[in-house]
Amino acid sequence: MTETSVETQMPTSGNKMNLIAIVGIILVIGLVIYVMAQSYGTPPTGEINENSTGIMEEEVTMEDEGITEEEAMVKEFDVKAGGFYFEPNVMRVKLGDTVRIILNAADMTHDFVIDELGVRSSVIAGGDSTSVEFIADQLGEFEYYCGVSNHRQLGMTGTLIIEE
Repeated sequence: MTETSVETQMPTSGNKMNLIAIVGIILVIGLVIYVMAQSYGTPPTGEINENSTGIMEEEVTMEDEGITEEEAMVKEFDVKAGGFYFEPNVMRVKLGDTVRIILNAADMTHDFVIDELGVRSSVIAGGDSTSVEFIADQLGEFEYYCGVSNHRQLGMTGTLIIEE
């Protein structure tokens, strides 16, 4: 008669540690997903519309943002200045608005200039920011550009449109 032995394998401490590590990783991933979902909160109110120029604009009421009528007339733009481009390269405001440009230099020295409106920011190094504020007191389309070196000639321009 032949004997066959059946061996039962007990989990080793290495297998138990692997199981604990896997469960721990799953719990950490679940916690990260939960925290990220909570941090995004409620999306902002208002609609996002695409106008005839293809520029995305968000319409938000003063009550939505909790701002006063005087503050509503300040139009603030975060402008990224990169390797011979501005982003956005088209901005629209109303006549009489106060315009605040926050210029962020992404890569090298840049500034922000609108000759016709007497607007000129300070020159900033890559990674730095500055701001310039002015009143949109003339109707029309005005070219803005970077006045550093030959950046303007290399296409670092945009258009500010002041409408009624």
